Amino acid sequence: MNIENGYFFISDITGYTQFLVHSELDHAKEILDALFDSILDRIQSPLVVSGTQGDAIICYAPDAAFHQPAQLLDVMERIYYSFRRLLEFMKLNTTCNCDACVNMSTLDLKIFLHHGQYLVQQIGTQSDLQGRDVILAHLLMKNRVFEKLGLRGYGLVTERALQAMGIDPVAEGMLAHMEQYEHYGTVNVHIHNLPAAWQRERERNRTVVTAEEATSYAGAFVPVPPWIAWDYASNMDMKKLFYDLESIERTDAEGGREKIGTSFHCHHKMGDISYVYVDYQPPDYVTYKGSGFGVTSLVTVRIAPAEGIQHPRTSWNGYCCRRQHSDRCRTQFIIIVGDRCCRGCGCRQPAENAPCAIG
Repeated sequence: MNIENGYFFISDITGYTQFLVHSELDHAKEILDALFDSILDRIQSPLVVSGTQGDAIICYAPDAAFHQPAQLLDVMERIYYSFRRLLEFMKLNTTCNCDACVNMSTLDLKIFLHHGQYLVQQIGTQSDLQGRDVILAHLLMKNRVFEKLGLRGYGLVTERALQAMGIDPVAEGMLAHMEQYEHYGTVNVHIHNLPAAWQRERERNRTVVTAEEATSYAGAFVPVPPWIAWDYASNMDMKKLFYDLESIERTDAEGGREKIGTSFHCHHKMGDISYVYVDYQPPDYVTYKGSGFGVTSLVTVRIAPAEGIQHPRTSWNGYCCRRQHSDRCRTQFIIIVGDRCCRGCGCRQPAENAPCAIG
């Protein structure tokens, strides 16, 4: 067994025990099963589910799994949003007055993120994690966050995880906090206010270029899960290679993770290009407004699962706006992900045997 370095990612339902104790078991189980499924549906590679511990789902990912490990905060937010969206949907759509249906409003979600060393021991079909940092990741679930900050739902990120991800907690608006544990002493952590992030998510406007309104569109199939596709598509070195850029630099002053308002300036042999994110929904899509070569463009890059998606025909009109005497070009680029080819030809061959780019 080799010692590895990586991230520990734990999702833990707040109020789980009290909810079960004070609710009818049949309805409580249906509610909890649905909420667990909403979490599991958003846990995708490169995260690996190691196992469960009561109401907690324990995951990990090695360092080598990421070009941009900061996207783990995006994963954290998307899991929380999925959980809250379903919880609110169930509350709005029930007329039942049983204790379980009334008490589900007391539930929330905590997510813990730590970085360190671990060993993986295979026990049957499950991977059991071992090591000092693994124990600490579990201990973090017992904390004083509610006592000190009054938050029932939150993301707790250790200082070591922030350093490993290259994230400035101040730029992310995180709250500094400390915990004390036997054998570990003081552990410095930062708290991400996920309920506040969820409220902002609910209130923001969506900006998406659809295939129907696009003046240019194209697509490609890649045989990887959504978060890995997102990791590559949003990586600055990959952008430089894909767009044949001489250089690319981030120009906004906010720092931290990429988000709405993040801007870039690119040097291309044909001229300079600038763009800014106007909508950002990892790993589903990003929309940016760009200007360059005398054209203003609105572009949505969308990542979609292969199942149920028909590949678009390529219509990449690089100079469509000039030909139409318009100052704005609207473009959609779709990256279709999955483990089987889905070119619309009906072959359904394994992706490794039939990789394809749409054209």
